[in-house]
Amino acid sequence: MLLPLSLVLLIAGSVAVGAAALRRPPCDREPAVAVARRHGLGTSLAALVFGLAAALTVVVAALTTLDGPGSIGRAYLMAPLSFGVVHNATLLVGELTWPRPAGELRHARLARRSPGATAPRWLLRLTAAGASATLLIVLAGAALSGSDGRSITLAPDPSLGVRGDPFPGWLYGGPVILGLCLLAGVTMAALVVVADRPAVATADQRRETTLRRASAHRVLRGAAAAVLTVLGELLVAGGAAVHTAAAVPSQPVLAGLGLLVAALGLAVALTALAVLCVPAPRVPTGEPVGTSR
Repeated sequence: MLLPLSLVLLIAGSVAVGAAALRRPPCDREPAVAVARRHGLGTSLAALVFGLAAALTVVVAALTTLDGPGSIGRAYLMAPLSFGVVHNATLLVGELTWPRPAGELRHARLARRSPGATAPRWLLRLTAAGASATLLIVLAGAALSGSDGRSITLAPDPSLGVRGDPFPGWLYGGPVILGLCLLAGVTMAALVVVADRPAVATADQRRETTLRRASAHRVLRGAAAAVLTVLGELLVAGGAAVHTAAAVPSQPVLAGLGLLVAALGLAVALTALAVLCVPAPRVPTGEPVGTSR
């Protein structure tokens, strides 16, 4: 079920992002911006650590308990979702504890913000598309799977055919839907808090906007990576099961289609790694706009 690949992708991506975040940022001329940047980087590192710990805990618990058929397969699917939920829940806590403006004289820019306005559009669309595709795969798998909810048989008489297993039927799809709903709730809550949090006191509005967009980027980056990893797992498992089930009766077209779907799933999983490694927007360090020497 793509367990080694999914965990390797999450670990490799988290290590890459963490290594980039650990690089010491240059000294900032504005103390409020420097504090905000340190807070954002620290929260991002904590989110990666806690997310990986949650994913590994789910897998280890399944391997040690072996609670019924399909339990390990469900754990393989829930591991990336657990990563995404805990990752974004940690970011949510970080946004709720964002440094408040300090000092006797405070400035605030009156601006109406929405989660959609602060979030990178491409990440928002990619996450929504990945979640929609995952739901479609789950529904299709539930309709095509056998009575056990975890296999597929292509022969007219199931007793005479080869059973493809594991197949993303309802046994696996049910937990995936619950995990997607929980991830969507935590992600939306974090994006709302990012949009509504206090503005950072800075003479350059570009820096405040970039800090806010960087926070939204981190939230959606974790959600997109989790969703795409699960989608890749479902496609690989489903394609491999169809390829196996097409052996008896001999259906080379379906067997080839199964391999194509499995290859697509692998590409989607690798895309999840690429998304997780995309760095957040960098805060401008040049002379503030509108200032004079």
